[in-house]
Amino acid sequence: KRIRNHLKTQTIMEKIVRIKEVGEYTERQFTNRDGKTDYFRSRGFVFTCGDEEFYGEMTGDYAARNRDTVYDKDRAHMLKGAWRHRPWQTKEGESRHENWLVVNTLTVL
Repeated sequence: KRIRNHLKTQTIMEKIVRIKEVGEYTERQFTNRDGKTDYFRSRGFVFTCGDEEFYGEMTGDYAARNRDTVYDKDRAHMLKGAWRHRPWQTKEGESRHENWLVVNTLTVL
């Protein structure tokens, strides 16, 4: 399933994974488009699925709600998330691309 908007394309994904690493919850301050102070909240994970290994992040309220959650690395989890694409330019004007996995839900099986 793909969702399109003017900024990015998301591919919705469901996958059974194991958690290899769990990062700390972080809040990073920034100035939003309205000129007001806001915070980017996230918690990162390294997941495995067979021979695959990949990184994903919980963001926003979902990350905040799960800031203290202890995840069992010995159990399988159902990961539901969205791949996001972000094109950007280097200072030298070169085009670059970044893929980012946003974790929407992560539940133990």
